[in-house]
Amino acid sequence: MKGIGVWKFVVIIVILSLPITLFAQVENWVYRYNGPGHSWDEARSIVYGSDGNIYAAGWSWGSGTAYDFTVISLTGAGTENWIYCYNGTAGGADGACSIVYGSDGNIYAAGYSFGNSGDFTVISLGPAGINEGDVSDSNGPTTASFVPSFFKDNIKIRFSRSSQHPLRIALYNIYGGRVYENAYSRTPSSIILGDERIKSLSSGVYILSLSVGTENIGKFRLIKL
Repeated sequence: MKGIGVWKFVVIIVILSLPITLFAQVENWVYRYNGPGHSWDEARSIVYGSDGNIYAAGWSWGSGTAYDFTVISLTGAGTENWIYCYNGTAGGADGACSIVYGSDGNIYAAGYSFGNSGDFTVISLGPAGINEGDVSDSNGPTTASFVPSFFKDNIKIRFSRSSQHPLRIALYNIYGGRVYENAYSRTPSSIILGDERIKSLSSGVYILSLSVGTENIGKFRLIKL
């Protein structure tokens, strides 16, 4: 009889645990980002904007730039809108620790960057990922100072200067078909293209076209590995 009592106790425990098992949470989606340097990347803060997008801040390992201050915008469905990376003046370790969505529609991220030493850093971004404090009023020409010859999951582009002129980016296959296009209200000093459209491209040769304002500033041959 004692053995039967033990079994009854076990059955009761199993029955009570069933609702926990049956109603266990399942992910709606999972988003992962692997920085250009393919090393340790980490999110430290996240906020849901009144525009319906999600903004996460932290750091990612750049290509030859150590850790970069990183902000990523996602849709509510987990699709990548844009990636913003900031490399401090000394090219050392930089990172975001906190992020908020302002009532003015801008994003504000706080953390540190490496200048002469570790510096207190706040960066304001517009909803398109443009650094509001990195826009020059100079009328000098903007050129592409760095475009990679090879890419895999993302394409990082650097410009000679930021500009208030709009930026248009297009990517074509060898047959002239446009496989990617994006437009921004301003031209930042650097930008990373890394959404699913880039990641899903087949290996091969592509032509990248960059336009600032009404000027086409160049076409570049890239190879997707």
